[in-house]
Amino acid sequence: GNPFRAYITIIEGCDKHCAYCVVPFTRGPERSRASAGVLEEAHRLADAGYTEIQLLGQNVNSYRDPSPAGVTFAELLAGVAETPGIRRVRFTTSHPRDFTREIVQAMESHEALCNHVHLPVQSGSTEVLRRMARDYTLEQYLERIAWMRAAKRPISITTDVIVGFPGETAADFEQTMTLLDEVGYDLVFSFQYSPRPNTPALEMEDAVPEGEKNLRLRILQERQKPVAAVRNDGRARGGGAGRRAWPQRPVEGTDIAEYRSELHGWGRGGCGEARRLLEGAGDACGAEQPGGRGRGGSGRVGADGDDRIAGQSVSDLAMKSGAEAPLGLSIEPETV
Repeated sequence: GNPFRAYITIIEGCDKHCAYCVVPFTRGPERSRASAGVLEEAHRLADAGYTEIQLLGQNVNSYRDPSPAGVTFAELLAGVAETPGIRRVRFTTSHPRDFTREIVQAMESHEALCNHVHLPVQSGSTEVLRRMARDYTLEQYLERIAWMRAAKRPISITTDVIVGFPGETAADFEQTMTLLDEVGYDLVFSFQYSPRPNTPALEMEDAVPEGEKNLRLRILQERQKPVAAVRNDGRARGGGAGRRAWPQRPVEGTDIAEYRSELHGWGRGGCGEARRLLEGAGDACGAEQPGGRGRGGSGRVGADGDDRIAGQSVSDLAMKSGAEAPLGLSIEPETV
């Protein structure tokens, strides 16, 4: 591991009760640490020689200071970032419902806060999000994207996506594909839905056939590859956000529909052509390659949109290991 990076868990458990997720049953309700204890630990770690701290939580930005100080998550971020000796601060994973403009403002004001946000969307369809019990609409999610795109410094955005959730129609899936074009994620952790015990989704009708789920996953991964490649290539060349500037506009008075229309100009059209190519391509698109790391490999979703290994998300583990995950591909997790 990284000898200069330390981890502080600031919140445990989950109160969200997403329809596919077992975490509320296995880890209980949300429990936040007192802000003073978190800041004291940050100072101890800095004194021990660590220069980077990653704040952890199932929904890290759902942090609620139980002490009389009542420090918000954004204020806690700022406090850790101001710790003498700490040069980098990261946090994961954020829930869109609790993602606030103040978090972006803290990132603007403190260079020690790494300009990266992992914000799982799970689906580009508001109807599917409703069935998932995600507690936000697509429009609300895009509002948070707009805050980040309008920030004074470029912010890298990554996400999780589930395909084939019960009731997901072809039109719902098309909306998710459109979202990839609109947002232009630097990395997408993608998974096909699989049932988990004690979750409401087990009782839902209109299950998507396994073959269709696998096909949708492959289409999504192929669609994301060039987006991630362009953005990461641009960053490697010193291009900051990774490619030509995203449409920017003032946050106040934002018209989300207008912004979506502007962003859609970046898109490459519908996924019908990708579907036709994949259906006729066989192993050219990875259909014969086993495992989640193959071009057509299929991840399977468990807790909060990404399978858990010892209670940690795949994206958490990728960041902790410092490994370069394949652009836009899912990682096949171990069975918990």
